[in-house]
Amino acid sequence: MCGLCGTLMDGPHWSETGTDVARDGVVSEGRQRYLERAYRVRLINRVLERFSCKAEDWTGGQYIVRGLNGAADVVVNLPQLWKAVEACSGRAADPLDPELIAGLERAEPISH
Repeated sequence: MCGLCGTLMDGPHWSETGTDVARDGVVSEGRQRYLERAYRVRLINRVLERFSCKAEDWTGGQYIVRGLNGAADVVVNLPQLWKAVEACSGRAADPLDPELIAGLERAEPISH
């Protein structure tokens, strides 16, 4: 998805219900929202390490997914993120892969 299309998407994806993405932009919650978003990006990157990819927050509502080969994609939600990881890494990305889950369970916790 191009950057312009990413900014035109309206509303959060159902998979992000209950997260900071699903809230409206109340100014008083701005800092908390930023911190929650930053934490979620750190969690996502813990998973993406295994695919030699990295995600960055972009505009507080989208992600930029980058691969080591220089490939990059802008996505608006977590389901799109997996497609971008596959495109950037050149391999299948299954978030429910038992080896992936076992590796994450052995890893150090990420502090909030």
